[in-house]
Amino acid sequence: CLERFGEVITEIASGRWLRALADKELKEVKNAAADRVYEVKHGRGLDLTECNPKRITVCDCPLVDIAGADIELADSSAIVVECLSSWTDGSTSSDVAQKGARAFMRRLVLLAASGRYASIHVILCLDIDVSGVLSSEIFTLQNALIQQSGCFCEDVSFEYVAPRTLPSSIAFRASTTPSSHQSHWISNMLHDENVIERARFLLNIVPTMSVHMALSCLRFSGGSSDEESMGSGHIIQNLLKSATTLSREDFIQKSDTRMSSVCADQLWLALNVDISHAY
Repeated sequence: CLERFGEVITEIASGRWLRALADKELKEVKNAAADRVYEVKHGRGLDLTECNPKRITVCDCPLVDIAGADIELADSSAIVVECLSSWTDGSTSSDVAQKGARAFMRRLVLLAASGRYASIHVILCLDIDVSGVLSSEIFTLQNALIQQSGCFCEDVSFEYVAPRTLPSSIAFRASTTPSSHQSHWISNMLHDENVIERARFLLNIVPTMSVHMALSCLRFSGGSSDEESMGSGHIIQNLLKSATTLSREDFIQKSDTRMSSVCADQLWLALNVDISHAY
């Protein structure tokens, strides 16, 4: 999604987004950065360059498009960005606006129901005048995302911003989300096509798996966190071998540090269930 917002990406990557924050928000960002400094001093695997509140690395990852989000964070949460103008497509017709809004609603409902994310934060950019039709569709959208019993997604929140504050809203959400800084290692992996294809394979066979989870599986299945080894074939082979040789319960238990129990269960089923019984 963010490929369509070149100016937004520039604002986030340069650190200029901090200028639009209120004093209270700026304090939250600084507190989050201070927490990361604490983790560095206590040997949590970070370095001081990752504690700068201005330092946000923006990575274009095609895997996120498969997952259905615009931005994915390390704490099983996602950010979805939508401009209201995309609903009208330049038309003044209420039918066009309603059709665009309903298409976005379907996308959100499917994303929430997928089980990939525990929380989804929707940022609606009010880049056009909000008509009565658009107001009604926004109200319907919010009601459609009320949590249903048994749904993995615990929370869908909405934020309304002006175009000039869109970069700061995205960056503020990302920088103050717990454990968001733990995504730093991913940027080193996205240039490796072998890693991308193996992660794509996992995402396609395990519909509840997030991109972070898929890459974490590849990162740790070899018995180490050496990012350089993620592109080697034995990593994915080790993971698939475990799924096909261990019992269902043992595989889920062994995988609890790499993926959720639901993902582990789906991966085991995908590799072990005899498809001849599906007819």
